[in-house]
Amino acid sequence: MIHKKLKQSLNKLIDNGQVFHAYIFEGPEGIGKRTLARDFAMALHCERQDVKPCGVCPSCIKHKTGNHPDYFEIQPEKDKKNISVDKIRAMCDEMYIRPILSDWKIFFIPVADLLEAPAQNAMLKVFEEPPEYAVIILAASNASRLLDTIKSRAVMYRLNPLSKDEIKQYVSEEYPDKQSFSDFIYDFSGGIIGKVEILLKNKEALDKRKELLKLLSGLHKGRFEALKMADFLTENQENEALLYEFALSYLRDLALLKQGGENLINSDFKESLYTFSKEVSAKGAARALFVMAEKRKDKSKYANYNLWITDLVISIWEEINDKSNRNKV
Repeated sequence: MIHKKLKQSLNKLIDNGQVFHAYIFEGPEGIGKRTLARDFAMALHCERQDVKPCGVCPSCIKHKTGNHPDYFEIQPEKDKKNISVDKIRAMCDEMYIRPILSDWKIFFIPVADLLEAPAQNAMLKVFEEPPEYAVIILAASNASRLLDTIKSRAVMYRLNPLSKDEIKQYVSEEYPDKQSFSDFIYDFSGGIIGKVEILLKNKEALDKRKELLKLLSGLHKGRFEALKMADFLTENQENEALLYEFALSYLRDLALLKQGGENLINSDFKESLYTFSKEVSAKGAARALFVMAEKRKDKSKYANYNLWITDLVISIWEEINDKSNRNKV
């Protein structure tokens, strides 16, 4: 179970009748804070007395289908980057209407980092004098963006990355056929469960990684290898973000090896990395890593994906083969 101790702590508060009116779950993107908050809300509404949330009682079913009348999620409006003060004022008005089915009326803001200062100020009253039945849950990647007056009136839980043993246990229990990749999954994800899930739920991810890293390790052989890699990435555009992270991690490992480091993310490709590193200069490896990050920022400047990915891969090839003029004056 992910964040097992924290879930047990929250359930103990419910069992002991010590539920607070405001909570903040803080942690990096993908750490599981939103899942934890939704599970906690479901547990508060769960109708069973022993295991909470049970997942099968009428209240839990309403949560799963998004139809519980006493649970509200406050999201930014479509095409808006922040949560407006009007949204928060509407939430506060709703808060003073008593719950319909449950003892608790729960309001969850999944991306509290996006609360504008006026919106946070508009919440102060319900944080200072909440209705007896109200529970407010905020999830934030960086709680420092929240007003001190908000934080001082809430119980804060910091969610930390999972340990290697926890990741291995999770993989063995939920995805036993992927156990051989456990070391890579942990090193790549950094213990962030959201990244773990992306790797494991995408059935093609690990196979595509193998193909991509094979192409990457051949970039020292000739320009044609770069064009083959560009074609592969174009054909798999739907997995762009993940393939980019795979390539970046491989080039990071390459640069690390050239500097004498050994803490590899792609340790299961250690042999090919060592072979590849013999064909590349330390400068070329470092420049390839830098160029890949820089080209990602420039993506919007290109007319289409194919032009961008081709230029990206050719630029990496040039750096690896010391054929670039970018850093020559």
